[in-house]
Amino acid sequence: TLLNSQVGEIVKQDILAAISRLSSSYLIQRAYSVLLFFEKNYESFFQAQSKSGRLKYGAESLYLKAIALKEIGLIEEGHDILVALERKFPESYLLKSAIENHKI
Repeated sequence: TLLNSQVGEIVKQDILAAISRLSSSYLIQRAYSVLLFFEKNYESFFQAQSKSGRLKYGAESLYLKAIALKEIGLIEEGHDILVALERKFPESYLLKSAIENHKI
């Protein structure tokens, strides 16, 4: 994946530099939360996501939150989010696959 590449390391360093300069930016907090998600640092992911303003309600952010909840053992909460997303996007193969593959 991109995060495991040389370019990914540059992106990671850029996000970390930006978070130290612009910690109140919703966009930077969202980027930082995605980075934390892929590092499997779920507690910090939830904290950063909560600081991302209305961006935390976007479909991609909610999807990551659902998977993170599952990973920390809050399976029902993760399931509820995925089901709500599936209702909003009934044609989404990704959501159907996530529900099936994660046994949520």
